[in-house]
Order: sequence, then structure tokens, then C-alpha cells
Amino acid sequence: MPPSPRLKHLRHLVAAVAIGVLCPTLATAQFDTATVLGTVRDASSGLVPGVTLTLSNTATGIVATTVSDTDGSYQFLNVRIGTYTIKAELSGFSTAVAENVLVTVNA
Repeated sequence: MPPSPRLKHLRHLVAAVAIGVLCPTLATAQFDTATVLGTVRDASSGLVPGVTLTLSNTATGIVATTVSDTDGSYQFLNVRIGTYTIKAELSGFSTAVAENVLVTVNA
């Protein structure tokens, strides 16, 4: 049985999430936090709203959660520099995970 179209789209969700996470930006003047942001898209480049994204610091265990908006956009504010795992979940899809994501400032 061939994979469903939703499953095919999920495979590309991981890549879209990882790209967004790899583009952190400066959030405060102290230079010790960043903003992690991105856009969730499916295999046909369609925007995917309502995705629950979880950002977990692998060293401290600190977890932040957000949901992609109607444009598929998401952001995590005041993220400490470090190594993270990001997980994307949406009902009807398998969970997508990007590991060992390095968050730095001025990247």
C-alpha cells in the first residue's frame, strides 16, 4: 500500500522545521539568547497551520512549546544558546524530529 499524501508531506516537514531552527536571530542586547523561528510547509510548499512544535534543550531539559499560525509560521523567543531537539506534531501525521540543532546568537 503506497504511503498516504499526508505521510509524504510529513517527510518534508522535518526539513522545513530544521531549516527554520537553523536560522536563529538575536533577541536581546545581552547576546545570550536568540529567537528560533521558521515556517512549516508540506511537500508541495503549502503552509501547514496548527502544528505543535516543541523545542527541548538537550543539556538542561528545558522545554518550550508553540503552535504554527495560519501562515505556518512559528517562533520561540528568548532561547538560550545551546543544542536542541525540535519536534513537530499534527494529528494525522507521524511526529517529525530534528536533533542536535545548534542555537547561537548572531548566526
